[in-house]
Amino acid sequence: MATGVFARTATGGAVAREGFEYQDSFVLQHLPQWLAQEAFSHVVSETRGDVEVCYYGGPGKVLRTLFEAKNHELSAAAFWAEVRDFKNIHAESEHEYSRFGLVCRDYANPVRPLLNMLERLRGVVTSHPEGSPVLRDARQQVREWMATKDQADIADFVLERVDFITFAAEAADAAFAGEFDAHFRTLDLRSTERTAVKESFKTLIAESSVRPISRIDLESAIASASTGAAEAWGRAPRRLHLSKGAWTDLTLPLENFDGPDRANLSPQAWQELRTQAESHATFLKDSSKRRQLLVDGKHRMSSSCLVGFSYSAVRGFHLQIEHNGFTYRTDNHTRTDGQFFTVDRLPGDSSKEGVVAIGFPTAVGDDVNIAPLSRLPRLDLKSPRVIDGTPAANLAVAQAKDEMVRFRSELGITKLHLFVKAPSVFAMLLGYRLNGLGALQLYDWVDTGYVATTPLG
Repeated sequence: MATGVFARTATGGAVAREGFEYQDSFVLQHLPQWLAQEAFSHVVSETRGDVEVCYYGGPGKVLRTLFEAKNHELSAAAFWAEVRDFKNIHAESEHEYSRFGLVCRDYANPVRPLLNMLERLRGVVTSHPEGSPVLRDARQQVREWMATKDQADIADFVLERVDFITFAAEAADAAFAGEFDAHFRTLDLRSTERTAVKESFKTLIAESSVRPISRIDLESAIASASTGAAEAWGRAPRRLHLSKGAWTDLTLPLENFDGPDRANLSPQAWQELRTQAESHATFLKDSSKRRQLLVDGKHRMSSSCLVGFSYSAVRGFHLQIEHNGFTYRTDNHTRTDGQFFTVDRLPGDSSKEGVVAIGFPTAVGDDVNIAPLSRLPRLDLKSPRVIDGTPAANLAVAQAKDEMVRFRSELGITKLHLFVKAPSVFAMLLGYRLNGLGALQLYDWVDTGYVATTPLG
Protein backbone atom coordinates (compact mmCIF):
# COMPACT_ATOMS: atom_id res chain seq x y z
CA MET A 1 0.00 0.00 0.00
CA ALA A 2 1.35 3.43 -0.96
CA THR A 3 2.38 5.74 1.86
CA GLY A 4 3.82 9.22 2.17
CA VAL A 5 3.66 11.38 -0.96
CA PHE A 6 2.12 8.51 -3.00
CA ALA A 7 -0.70 7.78 -0.56
CA ARG A 8 -4.26 8.32 -1.77
CA THR A 9 -4.76 10.91 0.98
CA ALA A 10 -1.89 12.95 -0.47
CA THR A 11 -2.87 12.69 -4.15
CA GLY A 12 -6.64 12.34 -4.13
CA GLY A 13 -7.56 15.88 -5.09
CA ALA A 14 -4.43 16.84 -6.96
CA VAL A 15 -5.40 15.42 -10.35
CA ALA A 16 -8.76 17.14 -10.73
CA ARG A 17 -7.91 19.87 -8.22
CA GLU A 18 -11.31 19.57 -6.59
CA GLY A 19 -12.16 21.02 -3.22
CA PHE A 20 -9.04 23.16 -3.03
CA GLU A 21 -10.78 26.54 -2.67
CA TYR A 22 -10.35 26.68 1.09
CA GLN A 23 -6.65 25.89 1.21
CA ASP A 24 -5.99 28.07 -1.86
CA SER A 25 -7.62 31.00 -0.08
CA PHE A 26 -5.44 30.35 2.97
CA VAL A 27 -2.32 30.36 0.79
CA LEU A 28 -3.37 33.54 -1.03
CA GLN A 29 -3.90 35.51 2.17
CA HIS A 30 -0.60 34.35 3.68
CA LEU A 31 1.69 34.57 0.65
CA PRO A 32 2.75 38.17 1.40
CA GLN A 33 3.80 37.12 4.90
CA TRP A 34 5.79 34.13 3.62
CA LEU A 35 7.38 36.09 0.79
CA ALA A 36 8.54 38.72 3.30
CA GLN A 37 10.49 35.99 5.14
CA GLU A 38 13.85 36.00 3.37
CA ALA A 39 14.55 32.28 3.83
CA PHE A 40 11.26 31.43 2.06
CA SER A 41 12.00 29.29 -0.98
CA HIS A 42 8.76 27.84 -2.39
CA VAL A 43 5.27 26.61 -1.62
CA VAL A 44 3.69 23.37 -2.79
CA SER A 45 0.34 21.62 -2.32
CA GLU A 46 -0.65 17.99 -1.86
CA THR A 47 2.63 16.33 -0.91
CA ARG A 48 2.68 15.08 2.70
CA GLY A 49 0.18 17.77 3.70
CA ASP A 50 -2.36 20.07 2.11
CA VAL A 51 0.18 22.89 1.92
CA GLU A 52 3.91 22.95 2.58
CA VAL A 53 5.79 26.24 2.91
CA CYS A 54 9.48 25.63 2.33
CA TYR A 55 12.55 27.56 3.50
CA TYR A 56 16.24 27.50 2.76
CA GLY A 57 17.85 25.83 5.77
CA GLY A 58 21.55 26.01 4.93
CA PRO A 59 23.70 24.03 2.49
CA GLY A 60 21.62 21.20 1.04
CA LYS A 61 18.73 21.67 3.50
CA VAL A 62 15.05 22.58 3.13
CA LEU A 63 12.90 23.28 6.19
CA ARG A 64 9.13 22.88 5.86
CA THR A 65 6.03 24.13 7.59
CA LEU A 66 3.21 21.69 6.86
CA PHE A 67 -0.41 22.86 6.99
CA GLU A 68 -3.57 20.75 7.03
CA ALA A 69 -6.63 22.77 6.04
CA LYS A 70 -10.20 21.69 6.94
CA ASN A 71 -13.15 23.75 5.75
CA HIS A 72 -15.36 22.86 8.73
CA GLU A 73 -15.41 22.75 12.50
CA LEU A 74 -12.96 20.15 13.72
CA SER A 75 -14.14 17.67 16.33
CA ALA A 76 -11.95 16.78 19.30
CA ALA A 77 -11.28 13.29 17.90
CA ALA A 78 -10.25 14.66 14.49
CA PHE A 79 -8.17 17.34 16.21
CA TRP A 80 -6.05 14.84 18.13
CA ALA A 81 -5.77 12.57 15.09
CA GLU A 82 -4.34 15.42 13.00
CA VAL A 83 -1.83 16.33 15.69
CA ARG A 84 -0.68 12.73 15.94
CA ASP A 85 -0.27 12.60 12.16
CA PHE A 86 1.94 15.69 12.46
CA LYS A 87 4.04 14.00 15.10
CA ASN A 88 4.48 10.90 12.94
CA ILE A 89 5.60 12.99 9.97
CA HIS A 90 8.08 14.83 12.17
CA ALA A 91 9.44 11.56 13.52
CA GLU A 92 9.99 10.28 9.98
CA SER A 93 11.83 13.42 8.83
CA GLU A 94 12.54 15.65 11.82
CA HIS A 95 15.28 17.64 10.08
CA GLU A 96 12.95 18.60 7.24
CA TYR A 97 9.50 19.09 8.75
CA SER A 98 10.10 21.77 11.37
CA ARG A 99 6.66 23.19 12.12
CA PHE A 100 3.01 22.29 11.58
CA GLY A 101 -0.22 24.21 11.32
CA LEU A 102 -3.81 23.00 11.65
CA VAL A 103 -6.20 25.33 9.82
CA CYS A 104 -9.98 25.09 10.07
CA ARG A 105 -13.12 27.19 10.34
CA ASP A 106 -13.56 26.44 14.03
CA TYR A 107 -12.62 24.02 16.79
CA ALA A 108 -14.91 21.96 18.99
CA ASN A 109 -15.41 23.14 22.58
CA PRO A 110 -13.50 20.27 24.24
CA VAL A 111 -10.16 21.51 22.80
CA ARG A 112 -10.74 25.23 23.26
CA PRO A 113 -9.06 25.41 26.69
CA LEU A 114 -5.83 24.23 25.06
CA LEU A 115 -6.10 26.80 22.27
CA ASN A 116 -6.74 29.58 24.79
CA MET A 117 -3.69 28.58 26.85
CA LEU A 118 -1.48 28.42 23.75
CA GLU A 119 -2.71 31.82 22.59
CA ARG A 120 -1.61 33.40 25.86
CA LEU A 121 1.61 31.41 26.01
CA ARG A 122 2.59 32.58 22.51
CA GLY A 123 1.27 36.07 23.11
CA VAL A 124 1.58 38.05 26.32
CA VAL A 125 3.59 35.37 28.14
CA THR A 126 6.46 35.83 25.65
CA SER A 127 7.27 39.03 27.56
CA HIS A 128 8.95 36.71 30.09
CA PRO A 129 12.48 35.56 29.21
CA GLU A 130 13.38 31.96 28.52
CA GLY A 131 13.95 30.25 31.86
CA SER A 132 11.42 32.42 33.67
CA PRO A 133 9.39 30.56 36.35
CA VAL A 134 6.26 32.15 34.88
CA LEU A 135 6.98 30.71 31.45
CA ARG A 136 7.96 27.34 32.90
CA ASP A 137 4.75 27.19 34.95
CA ALA A 138 2.59 28.10 31.94
CA ARG A 139 4.09 25.30 29.87
CA GLN A 140 3.60 22.85 32.71
CA GLN A 141 -0.08 23.78 32.93
CA VAL A 142 -0.44 22.93 29.24
CA ARG A 143 1.21 19.55 29.84
CA GLU A 144 -1.06 18.81 32.80
CA TRP A 145 -4.20 19.75 30.87
CA MET A 146 -3.20 17.49 27.98
CA ALA A 147 -2.53 14.66 30.43
CA THR A 148 -6.18 14.84 31.52
CA LYS A 149 -7.09 14.15 27.88
CA ASP A 150 -4.68 11.19 27.63
CA GLN A 151 -2.42 13.22 25.33
CA ALA A 152 0.58 13.70 27.63
CA ASP A 153 2.96 12.01 25.21
CA ILE A 154 2.44 14.71 22.55
CA ALA A 155 2.34 17.73 24.87
CA ASP A 156 5.91 18.89 24.25
CA PHE A 157 5.49 18.39 20.51
CA VAL A 158 2.42 20.65 20.55
CA LEU A 159 4.20 23.26 22.66
CA GLU A 160 7.23 23.39 20.39
CA ARG A 161 5.92 22.80 16.88
CA VAL A 162 2.17 23.12 16.26
CA ASP A 163 0.05 26.18 15.46
CA PHE A 164 -3.75 26.16 15.48
CA ILE A 165 -5.33 28.64 13.08
CA THR A 166 -8.95 29.65 12.63
CA PHE A 167 -9.55 30.81 9.07
CA ALA A 168 -12.58 31.91 7.02
CA ALA A 169 -11.92 31.66 3.29
CA GLU A 170 -14.47 34.35 2.40
CA ALA A 171 -12.18 37.06 3.79
CA ALA A 172 -9.06 36.11 1.84
CA ASP A 173 -9.60 38.25 -1.26
CA ALA A 174 -10.35 41.38 0.73
CA ALA A 175 -7.58 40.68 3.23
CA PHE A 176 -4.91 40.27 0.57
CA ALA A 177 -4.45 44.01 -0.03
CA GLY A 178 -3.94 44.70 3.66
CA GLU A 179 -1.51 41.81 4.04
CA PHE A 180 0.48 42.89 0.99
CA ASP A 181 0.76 46.50 2.17
CA ALA A 182 1.66 45.41 5.70
CA HIS A 183 4.61 43.33 4.53
CA PHE A 184 5.75 45.46 1.58
CA ARG A 185 5.17 49.03 2.70
CA THR A 186 7.89 50.52 0.51
CA LEU A 187 6.37 49.28 -2.75
CA ASP A 188 3.33 51.58 -2.60
CA LEU A 189 1.49 49.88 -5.47
CA ARG A 190 -1.68 51.32 -6.91
CA SER A 191 -4.90 49.43 -6.28
CA THR A 192 -5.01 48.12 -9.86
CA GLU A 193 -1.40 46.91 -9.62
CA ARG A 194 -2.06 45.13 -6.35
CA THR A 195 -5.11 43.46 -7.90
CA ALA A 196 -2.97 42.33 -10.84
CA VAL A 197 -0.48 40.80 -8.40
CA LYS A 198 -3.31 39.02 -6.57
CA GLU A 199 -4.68 37.51 -9.78
CA SER A 200 -1.20 36.35 -10.80
CA PHE A 201 -0.74 34.77 -7.37
CA LYS A 202 -4.05 32.94 -7.77
CA THR A 203 -2.92 31.51 -11.11
CA LEU A 204 0.33 30.30 -9.54
CA ILE A 205 -1.47 28.79 -6.54
CA ALA A 206 -3.66 26.77 -8.89
CA GLU A 207 -0.47 25.15 -10.22
CA SER A 208 0.95 24.37 -6.78
CA SER A 209 -0.30 20.76 -6.71
CA VAL A 210 1.54 20.10 -9.98
CA ARG A 211 4.83 21.89 -9.29
CA PRO A 212 6.45 23.95 -6.52
CA ILE A 213 5.75 27.68 -6.76
CA SER A 214 9.06 29.38 -6.15
CA ARG A 215 9.99 32.72 -4.67
CA ILE A 216 11.19 33.88 -8.07
CA ASP A 217 7.78 33.01 -9.59
CA LEU A 218 6.05 35.20 -7.02
CA GLU A 219 8.57 38.03 -7.28
CA SER A 220 8.19 38.00 -11.07
CA ALA A 221 4.43 38.34 -10.63
CA ILE A 222 4.99 41.49 -8.57
CA ALA A 223 7.44 42.91 -11.09
CA SER A 224 5.00 42.17 -13.94
CA ALA A 225 2.26 44.34 -12.47
CA SER A 226 3.74 47.51 -13.99
CA THR A 227 6.99 49.23 -14.85
CA GLY A 228 6.74 51.15 -11.59
CA ALA A 229 6.20 47.95 -9.63
CA ALA A 230 9.21 46.34 -11.31
CA GLU A 231 11.43 49.33 -10.46
CA ALA A 232 10.23 49.49 -6.86
CA TRP A 233 10.66 45.75 -6.40
CA GLY A 234 14.15 45.83 -7.89
CA ARG A 235 15.20 48.49 -5.35
CA ALA A 236 13.83 46.57 -2.36
CA PRO A 237 16.78 45.00 -0.51
CA ARG A 238 16.81 41.53 1.01
CA ARG A 239 17.83 41.42 4.68
CA LEU A 240 20.68 39.08 5.58
CA HIS A 241 20.88 38.72 9.37
CA LEU A 242 24.44 38.32 10.63
CA SER A 243 23.32 36.95 13.98
CA LYS A 244 21.14 34.11 15.21
CA GLY A 245 17.49 34.57 14.36
CA ALA A 246 14.27 32.89 13.36
CA TRP A 247 14.64 30.01 10.94
CA THR A 248 12.31 31.86 8.55
CA ASP A 249 14.95 34.62 8.29
CA LEU A 250 18.09 34.31 6.21
CA THR A 251 20.85 34.21 8.81
CA LEU A 252 24.62 33.90 8.78
CA PRO A 253 25.41 33.96 12.52
CA LEU A 254 28.73 35.64 13.29
CA GLU A 255 28.59 35.62 17.11
CA ASN A 256 31.31 32.95 17.45
CA PHE A 257 33.51 34.78 14.95
CA ASP A 258 33.09 38.17 16.64
CA GLY A 259 33.52 37.09 20.26
CA PRO A 260 36.65 36.77 22.40
CA ASP A 261 36.85 33.01 21.80
CA ARG A 262 37.52 33.50 18.09
CA ALA A 263 41.23 33.07 18.81
CA ASN A 264 40.47 29.39 19.44
CA LEU A 265 38.47 28.80 16.27
CA SER A 266 39.90 26.14 14.01
CA PRO A 267 40.57 26.66 10.30
CA GLN A 268 37.72 24.20 9.74
CA ALA A 269 35.28 26.52 11.58
CA TRP A 270 36.23 29.43 9.33
CA GLN A 271 35.94 27.18 6.27
CA GLU A 272 32.46 26.10 7.36
CA LEU A 273 31.46 29.76 7.68
CA ARG A 274 32.74 30.44 4.18
CA THR A 275 30.88 27.41 2.83
CA GLN A 276 27.69 28.57 4.52
CA ALA A 277 28.11 32.11 3.14
CA GLU A 278 28.71 30.80 -0.37
CA SER A 279 25.63 28.58 -0.12
CA HIS A 280 23.60 31.58 1.04
CA ALA A 281 24.87 33.56 -1.95
CA THR A 282 23.81 30.77 -4.32
CA PHE A 283 20.33 30.64 -2.78
CA LEU A 284 19.99 34.42 -3.00
CA LYS A 285 20.92 34.44 -6.69
CA ASP A 286 18.83 31.39 -7.61
CA SER A 287 15.71 32.50 -5.72
CA SER A 288 15.48 36.13 -6.82
CA LYS A 289 16.55 38.62 -9.46
CA ARG A 290 17.10 41.19 -6.72
CA ARG A 291 20.74 41.72 -5.82
CA GLN A 292 20.45 44.34 -3.06
CA LEU A 293 21.40 42.96 0.39
CA LEU A 294 20.88 44.84 3.64
CA VAL A 295 23.37 43.89 6.39
CA ASP A 296 24.60 45.15 9.73
CA GLY A 297 28.18 46.42 9.40
CA LYS A 298 29.39 46.27 13.02
CA HIS A 299 31.53 43.16 13.27
CA ARG A 300 35.17 42.20 13.70
CA MET A 301 37.64 42.79 10.90
CA SER A 302 37.88 39.22 9.58
CA SER A 303 34.16 38.42 9.72
CA SER A 304 33.33 41.79 8.12
CA CYS A 305 35.83 41.22 5.33
CA LEU A 306 34.56 37.68 4.76
CA VAL A 307 30.95 38.90 4.44
CA GLY A 308 31.94 41.54 1.89
CA PHE A 309 33.98 38.96 -0.06
CA SER A 310 31.13 36.39 -0.04
CA TYR A 311 28.54 38.84 -1.43
CA SER A 312 30.94 40.75 -3.62
CA ALA A 313 30.73 42.95 -6.68
CA VAL A 314 32.05 40.21 -8.97
CA ARG A 315 29.26 37.91 -7.74
CA GLY A 316 26.70 40.52 -8.78
CA PHE A 317 25.54 41.75 -5.35
CA HIS A 318 25.03 45.27 -4.08
CA LEU A 319 25.34 45.82 -0.32
CA GLN A 320 23.56 48.29 1.89
CA ILE A 321 25.61 48.33 5.08
CA GLU A 322 24.14 49.82 8.27
CA HIS A 323 26.86 51.25 10.51
CA ASN A 324 26.50 53.77 13.35
CA GLY A 325 23.21 55.15 12.07
CA PHE A 326 24.35 55.55 8.46
CA THR A 327 23.80 53.29 5.45
CA TYR A 328 26.69 52.75 3.02
CA ARG A 329 25.68 51.64 -0.46
CA THR A 330 27.97 49.85 -2.86
CA ASP A 331 25.86 50.99 -5.83
CA ASN A 332 26.83 54.59 -4.98
CA HIS A 333 30.17 55.09 -6.74
CA THR A 334 30.82 58.73 -5.87
CA ARG A 335 34.28 59.32 -4.47
CA THR A 336 35.94 62.24 -2.70
CA ASP A 337 39.05 63.78 -4.29
CA GLY A 338 42.63 63.31 -3.26
CA GLN A 339 44.42 60.51 -1.44
CA PHE A 340 43.07 58.83 1.68
CA PHE A 341 46.27 57.04 2.75
CA THR A 342 49.93 57.76 2.99
CA VAL A 343 51.90 54.79 1.67
CA ASP A 344 55.05 53.20 3.09
CA ARG A 345 56.85 50.10 1.92
CA LEU A 346 59.24 48.15 4.08
CA PRO A 347 61.67 45.79 2.37
CA GLY A 348 61.89 42.14 3.30
CA ASP A 349 63.43 38.92 2.19
CA SER A 350 62.72 37.85 -1.35
CA SER A 351 59.48 35.95 -1.04
CA LYS A 352 56.27 35.04 -2.75
CA GLU A 353 54.42 36.36 0.31
CA GLY A 354 53.90 39.84 1.71
CA VAL A 355 52.23 41.73 4.54
CA VAL A 356 49.62 44.50 4.14
CA ALA A 357 48.79 46.65 7.18
CA ILE A 358 45.91 49.12 6.82
CA GLY A 359 45.22 51.37 9.80
CA PHE A 360 43.20 54.55 10.33
CA PRO A 361 42.75 56.81 12.16
CA THR A 362 45.38 54.86 14.16
CA ALA A 363 48.13 52.99 12.35
CA VAL A 364 48.45 49.23 12.79
CA GLY A 365 51.99 49.53 14.19
CA ASP A 366 54.58 46.83 14.73
CA ASP A 367 52.19 44.29 16.23
CA VAL A 368 52.13 42.61 12.81
CA ASN A 369 55.79 41.62 13.21
CA ILE A 370 54.98 38.11 14.26
CA ALA A 371 56.97 35.08 13.20
CA PRO A 372 57.31 34.14 10.43
CA LEU A 373 55.89 37.36 8.94
CA SER A 374 58.49 39.79 10.30
CA ARG A 375 60.93 39.01 7.47
CA LEU A 376 58.39 39.56 4.66
CA PRO A 377 58.07 42.75 2.55
CA ARG A 378 55.37 44.99 3.96
CA LEU A 379 52.92 47.59 2.67
CA ASP A 380 51.70 50.13 5.24
CA LEU A 381 48.63 52.27 4.56
CA LYS A 382 48.03 54.96 7.19
CA SER A 383 45.68 57.92 7.52
CA PRO A 384 44.51 60.36 10.19
CA ARG A 385 41.19 60.65 8.33
CA VAL A 386 37.83 59.12 9.21
CA ILE A 387 35.10 57.74 6.99
CA ASP A 388 32.21 60.18 7.12
CA GLY A 389 30.09 58.78 4.31
CA THR A 390 30.02 56.62 1.20
CA PRO A 391 32.27 58.93 -0.94
CA ALA A 392 35.09 58.82 1.65
CA ALA A 393 34.65 55.06 2.06
CA ASN A 394 34.86 54.59 -1.71
CA LEU A 395 38.09 56.60 -1.86
CA ALA A 396 39.66 54.60 0.98
CA VAL A 397 38.70 51.24 -0.51
CA ALA A 398 39.76 52.16 -4.04
CA GLN A 399 43.18 53.41 -2.95
CA ALA A 400 43.73 50.44 -0.63
CA LYS A 401 42.98 47.96 -3.39
CA ASP A 402 45.10 49.85 -5.96
CA GLU A 403 48.08 49.85 -3.62
CA MET A 404 47.64 46.16 -2.80
CA VAL A 405 47.47 45.27 -6.51
CA ARG A 406 50.60 47.32 -7.19
CA PHE A 407 52.48 45.83 -4.24
CA ARG A 408 51.59 42.30 -5.28
CA SER A 409 52.35 42.82 -8.95
CA GLU A 410 55.69 44.58 -8.58
CA LEU A 411 57.10 42.03 -6.13
CA GLY A 412 55.57 38.94 -7.73
CA ILE A 413 53.67 38.10 -4.53
CA THR A 414 51.20 35.21 -4.62
CA LYS A 415 49.92 35.44 -1.04
CA LEU A 416 49.11 38.51 1.08
CA HIS A 417 48.76 38.56 4.87
CA LEU A 418 46.17 41.27 5.59
CA PHE A 419 45.88 43.24 8.85
CA VAL A 420 43.15 45.88 9.16
CA LYS A 421 42.69 48.32 12.05
CA ALA A 422 39.78 50.49 10.97
CA PRO A 423 36.00 50.88 11.21
CA SER A 424 34.42 47.54 10.40
CA VAL A 425 32.40 49.04 7.54
CA PHE A 426 35.70 49.66 5.75
CA ALA A 427 36.70 46.01 6.21
CA MET A 428 33.37 44.88 4.75
CA LEU A 429 33.61 47.26 1.80
CA LEU A 430 37.21 46.22 1.19
CA GLY A 431 36.20 42.54 1.20
CA TYR A 432 33.49 43.43 -1.32
CA ARG A 433 36.24 44.62 -3.72
CA LEU A 434 38.97 42.07 -2.96
CA ASN A 435 38.77 40.09 -6.19
CA GLY A 436 41.87 39.61 -8.33
CA LEU A 437 44.40 39.62 -5.49
CA GLY A 438 45.15 35.92 -5.30
CA ALA A 439 45.48 34.19 -1.95
CA LEU A 440 44.81 36.23 1.20
CA GLN A 441 45.16 35.39 4.88
CA LEU A 442 43.25 37.56 7.36
CA TYR A 443 44.16 38.34 10.97
CA ASP A 444 42.22 39.69 13.97
CA TRP A 445 43.42 41.39 17.12
CA VAL A 446 42.39 39.26 20.10
CA ASP A 447 43.35 40.25 23.66
CA THR A 448 47.06 41.07 23.31
CA GLY A 449 48.01 40.19 19.77
CA TYR A 450 47.04 39.22 16.26
CA VAL A 451 45.85 35.71 15.37
CA ALA A 452 45.33 34.16 11.97
CA THR A 453 41.65 33.75 11.11
CA THR A 454 40.42 32.91 7.63
CA PRO A 455 41.97 32.61 4.19
CA LEU A 456 40.26 34.24 1.23
CA GLY A 457 40.73 33.90 -2.49
